[in-house]
Amino acid sequence: MNEGRSPPWPSVSLGLVDAMRDETETETAAESHPDDIAVLRTSADGAIVVITLDGPGALSRLEVVLSGTRRLSAAQAQPVHDGRLLLGRLTGVDGEPIDEVLVAVRGPDESETGFPQAEFNTHGGPVAATVAFKRLQAAGFRAASEQELFRRSLVRGRLNLVALEERLVLSRCTTPRQVAAVSGQAGRWLNLLGELESAWDGSSQAAAHWQGALAKLARGGEALARLLRAHTVAVVGPANAGKSTLVNRLARENRVLVSDVPGTTRDLVEVPAQIGGLDVTLVDTAGERTASDPLEASGQTRARDARVAADLLLIVIDGSRPPAPDTIAWLKQLADSRRVIVLNKSDVGVNDKAMEMVRRHAPDEGQPVISASALSGAGMNSLTARLVRELLGGPAPLANGNKNENGNENGNENGVAPFTARQRRWVRRVAECLEETKPRVADPRRAIAELLGCGDSSQSAKELAQIMQEQQPHGQTL
Repeated sequence: MNEGRSPPWPSVSLGLVDAMRDETETETAAESHPDDIAVLRTSADGAIVVITLDGPGALSRLEVVLSGTRRLSAAQAQPVHDGRLLLGRLTGVDGEPIDEVLVAVRGPDESETGFPQAEFNTHGGPVAATVAFKRLQAAGFRAASEQELFRRSLVRGRLNLVALEERLVLSRCTTPRQVAAVSGQAGRWLNLLGELESAWDGSSQAAAHWQGALAKLARGGEALARLLRAHTVAVVGPANAGKSTLVNRLARENRVLVSDVPGTTRDLVEVPAQIGGLDVTLVDTAGERTASDPLEASGQTRARDARVAADLLLIVIDGSRPPAPDTIAWLKQLADSRRVIVLNKSDVGVNDKAMEMVRRHAPDEGQPVISASALSGAGMNSLTARLVRELLGGPAPLANGNKNENGNENGNENGVAPFTARQRRWVRRVAECLEETKPRVADPRRAIAELLGCGDSSQSAKELAQIMQEQQPHGQTL
């Protein structure tokens, strides 16, 4: 315990709303001559390219390059102003049409920066997108990065860093469950931070209250991180156990070639799948047996490499007959691996000796061996639930303060929780500071401003740059 350590934040009263207002007014004054910018928000290789136009004169410049604009619900020509969804033609300097475009216009009150703004949608492809972008530059728009646009939003007080992170993470979610867990987090964070700030009076009781909330956030962040990450499951087992059929069943489409001939799968086949709301890559591997040729032996070597790299092994055994001695020996080698064992081909019938031998030679921490049929789908719900449980490291996260069947709190999928590495670092840092400055408790409220990006401008810029690097946004300049 370092009692002499200085608190990293001033011991001052800092209201969230006042802090954001004070800091952003200072920054806005410094931005005395903002220009009009064009920001590519999507990949230029897509079918549709979205370009955000932002700045005091953005709509005036837009009118120069558009002709024949009309609302989708009306035939007459329409002016370019707030609230319009316009269909028009992008024209060159000579007035010749370049492309048909769709433009959504937002005024200062509705935009993300407080300046007039337009979302410019044109046909994609590197050549078409470049032509459109150069025409906008000729009209006076300056090419800018997405990071600059977000910085403008921060400076003008229209966006905080947690809200920005929510937007970026949502754009990269790959399953509905991930979207549901992240959506609304920024608002929940603000509610919690406001409650924590109000509860602070410098007492040890207030510090204990903060520490309890931070501990819950830490647990919730760990659970949410497992939900949001991409998982790799290597599907392994003896030849002809039905691994490829099971991969197709889990992926809900026929992605892997299936045959009754042992040794059909020789190379690794990666198949994307959504399993229980998780983003999973299934890796189908060559069957374990004595290789019949060098090509199959090479496939088995790659299968062993895939086992090492995977987050989880899905071991598939033919349950319709007793395992061969070499299969039992192979199972023993995987005894320390993180794994789920499934006895496949239950539609044919599960051999009692197979079940007994697998249980005896590969006990799985009290968890039952799953019997299923990749062909008929029987037992797949149990298998899916078990895979999700193993990948999440336990039961699905519950609401804050609730407990799972083991009586343990386990984070929060529907409440507030850190959903980025930056937020998890913030939770650890504030908790460590409160612990190390006892009994002279530091005032942690300034850390709230740092988290939201409404504190020191240089620190906010660093935080923004870090967010953009970690989240790797799609936006780019041509």
